[in-house]
Amino acid sequence: LLLHGSAANSATWLGDIPVWAGAFRVVAADIPGHPGLSEGPPLAPSGPDMADWLHGLLDEIGAETVRIVGMSLGAWAALDYATRHPDRVRGLSLLAPSGLAPVKGSFVLKALPLSLLGTWGADRTQRLVFGGREVPAPVLEFGRLTARHYRPRLERPRVLSDTELGRLQMPVQFFAGTRDALMRASESARRLESLVPQAEVHLLPGEGHAILGRAEQILSFLKAC
Repeated sequence: LLLHGSAANSATWLGDIPVWAGAFRVVAADIPGHPGLSEGPPLAPSGPDMADWLHGLLDEIGAETVRIVGMSLGAWAALDYATRHPDRVRGLSLLAPSGLAPVKGSFVLKALPLSLLGTWGADRTQRLVFGGREVPAPVLEFGRLTARHYRPRLERPRVLSDTELGRLQMPVQFFAGTRDALMRASESARRLESLVPQAEVHLLPGEGHAILGRAEQILSFLKAC
């Protein structure tokens, strides 16, 4: 099960699905309230709404257990769900997850003024997300389209407690970049290592919030779950 980040949709995974589909049935879900095809109101990243939606989704597709790959907000949703229903999650691969440490307020302070500056502002926001690395042209175009037609929620994802994270007995894989403009990567990595000792932690020098090119590494992890 693939869960995208905020202000995105399942197109996030178009380059990765062919890698994973050879070994697994792959479901890429659009989270309600984001610019995808799922209907319904936005789901607050602070209560049980997201987990309830995921629980219903798994029931609908007939999946008793699932391996989840999540990015950013989608990784938070995966973490939150796994702490509530650990019996249904065989493994978690988390890319730049929220929920392990407070998000950086500085990103919002930068992004809000940029949202008023049209295409230039949308492109600048994407470059912040990518940590200064080159942003693929389709990503820039999607960011411009989203900026014109979508207003993201400003509610910050809830930080999970030590007790909640202690319920994660399944295999966990973690990726975060040292130049992440949204999340506290080093703090998140340290907390995960201390509370989830079986976690496979990858802190990536020079990478930003967008973690790309890890499909084969994630596939190897998922096969072992």
